[in-house]
This record gives sequence, structure tokens and C-alpha cells, in this order.
Amino acid sequence: MSSDRPAPSASWQESDSATFIDVGRVMIPRRDEIERTIVALVPGKPDAELTVVDIAAGVGWLSKAILARYPRAHALLLDGSDTMLAEAERNLAEYAGRYELRQFRLEDEGWIDALPAPVRCVVSSLAIHHRDAAGKRALYRRLLPAL
Repeated sequence: MSSDRPAPSASWQESDSATFIDVGRVMIPRRDEIERTIVALVPGKPDAELTVVDIAAGVGWLSKAILARYPRAHALLLDGSDTMLAEAERNLAEYAGRYELRQFRLEDEGWIDALPAPVRCVVSSLAIHHRDAAGKRALYRRLLPAL
């Protein structure tokens, strides 16, 4: 089923980012459980050297948890908001040198060609669900060769 709603990144404003930074933790039901589940599903032992791509990383909470669990990991955080990326940089300061921040637009998909190689896994907590089923399948098909 397709939706006539604009993609969130098309309607998202920097003021939305500021609001989300202030109240996002309480806006995401069961966030701690989501975090634990995704971190547990990252393929690799805790001492593995791996690269993780975080789509629509926001303030970086998921990447921070992954970097804490995997001390040799590197994270590429992608987000469409400069405000979110700035907050992610503040949140990840203790992991300096182990992450990279990049501006992107999920719907443009050119960012996929610029991913580092190899990527161990791609994570996302609050973005991909906005796509319809066909859009999700297309995104996963494009991401698979990067893994």
C-alpha cells in the first residue's frame, strides 16, 4: 500500500529536530528494549572490528550503544538534519575517531554508493518504517551488496 504523505525528510524541519532532541527519549516507546535488541543482533563478537551504518541516526543513541558494546567498531551515522548531527557529535564525543557523521536524504539513495567497504550491518530505528512495502524491499535490495 502506498501513501500520499510526503516522506518525513521532505516535511521535517530543523525545529522538529530541536523538539525531538528535547523529548525524543519519551516519544519512543520501549526505547531501551529496542536498543538492547538491535545491539544484540549486530553480527560479531564484542572484540570484532566492524563498520555499522546507522540510517537516520538522529542524536546517535543507537550508534552510541553499539560503539560501547563493540570497542573496535566504527559507526557511520547518516541523518538529514544538521541539528541532529550536531547533537550526535556531542553525544558521541567519548568515541572520537570511531564514528563519522554524514548528511543524507533517505529517498535519494545515492548515499548507498558512498558507503565504506566492508559494512558489517546497517541499523535504523526510526526511518525505514515510513516507506511502503515496495520501498522497503527496494532499499534492502540496494543495501545488500554493501554487506
